[in-house]
Amino acid sequence: MKNSNDFKQWFEKLYKNRGNYTDFLRNLVKTHRYTVFYGCGNIFEPTQRAWEKYMGTPIDFCCDQNPQKWGKHFNGIKCISPEELFKIKEESTVFITVNDAAGVYKYLKENKVDSVNVVYNYGIVSSRYLSKLESAEIDKICQTYNILEDDKSRNLFRAIITHFIDTQNNQFILSGFSENNQYFPPDIISLSEHESFVDAGAYTGDTLIQFLQAVSDRFDNYYAFELDNVNFKTLHNKVLNLKINSNIVLYNKGVWSETTTINYSFGDLSSAIGVGEKTASVITLDEALAEKDVSFIKMDIEGAELDALKGAKNIIKRQKPALAICVYHNLQDRWEIPLYIKSLVPEYKIYLRHHSNYEYETVCYAKI
Repeated sequence: MKNSNDFKQWFEKLYKNRGNYTDFLRNLVKTHRYTVFYGCGNIFEPTQRAWEKYMGTPIDFCCDQNPQKWGKHFNGIKCISPEELFKIKEESTVFITVNDAAGVYKYLKENKVDSVNVVYNYGIVSSRYLSKLESAEIDKICQTYNILEDDKSRNLFRAIITHFIDTQNNQFILSGFSENNQYFPPDIISLSEHESFVDAGAYTGDTLIQFLQAVSDRFDNYYAFELDNVNFKTLHNKVLNLKINSNIVLYNKGVWSETTTINYSFGDLSSAIGVGEKTASVITLDEALAEKDVSFIKMDIEGAELDALKGAKNIIKRQKPALAICVYHNLQDRWEIPLYIKSLVPEYKIYLRHHSNYEYETVCYAKI
């Protein structure tokens, strides 16, 4: 399906026949006595918050295979063991909130749990948005499909759209596209010994270590931006312990469309830029690195990617660095970010890759 007209016809048919994801979830809750979330890790908390905000129905229990969690409360919800769950399985609808959703689904089905589904945080949040999709937004979706460079990107994009429009019938579709080497997929990115790398959303140095391994510690510059103070201290200490650190520059700032102070919230999978009780300094990359060489920009900044790209437009237009930009924090980022990047540098080749078994970790890559 390389033809954009074919894609539009496919999309319009899929959209016309869509179900309502939140209605689907509510029906499961209404027909069962207990609502159980399976998995009390990183995915649980943001999904619980989305559920309580948009669903308005209680979660009775959470469940986990880790015995140390049994009997404890997570955000006010008691964690039960799988054996306890199996005793009430006929009265329960279970929603999976772990990365290995397919594995847990198989395990629960083997233990005769009848009502099992994956619950998707972004699916809940996006349900209302998708129900009012305007023609201009549909055009953007079709335009994005048309600018993607290879079949792998186009197939992934169709899977993403299918997942969000028809979630209940395509719960595991994205797991089939998961691959390793996030930010540095070898079929797209070729690193040299003279990279000047920008790490926006450096966290505690996970991408830094991955980069150093990929270039065998040979590079020109590494510019790391991390706005959270706790993360920054860990990052700073990690850099101090590296044998090679003279070309690593750390900024205890976020990146944004302007230089200012913003609010933010922080969580493993549920951080948000622009809202929250914490405050931090943000800066544009155009200002921070105005006179610097930049060969590669990576961004994973909790939904602030489009704003940060706008604050880096001069660098991008002038130097045309390779880009690895996360597009999974907001549904519309999956098409708005690729289109914006292409508008800055029409020569860019645009790719999409997915790096998890869940709905997270979709990255837009761009290179000349």
